[in-house]
Amino acid sequence: MNGAVIGYNRTSLPPERLAAVQAEDIVFWESDEKVPHFFNDGASCPREGVSARHALGAIHAAFGGQVGFVKIDAWYFEEAQTTRNRLWCYPGSEDGQ
Repeated sequence: MNGAVIGYNRTSLPPERLAAVQAEDIVFWESDEKVPHFFNDGASCPREGVSARHALGAIHAAFGGQVGFVKIDAWYFEEAQTTRNRLWCYPGSEDGQ
C-alpha cells in the first residue's frame, strides 16, 4: 500500500482521508519481489520499486477503485519526479513526498 496514507516516514495518524487524494493516485502496486526487505511492513514508497515479473510492467490499483497496468519505465519516470504525481501523492506536502 502506498505510504502516502500515513505521510511516508511522518507516520501521520490518523491516516489521510480518501477525499484528500485524487482518484487516479496509486494506492496498491506489485512490489519488487527481488528485494525481500520491501515486504517489511504494510506501507511502501514509490522508490521501493515495482515488480518486473510481467516483463513489461506491473498491476496497480488507484484510490478511485480502478485498476491498471503500468510499464516499468513509466513507473521509474514518475518515481524520479520531484513534483506531485500519482505515485507521490501525500496530501500534506506540495511535492507529494
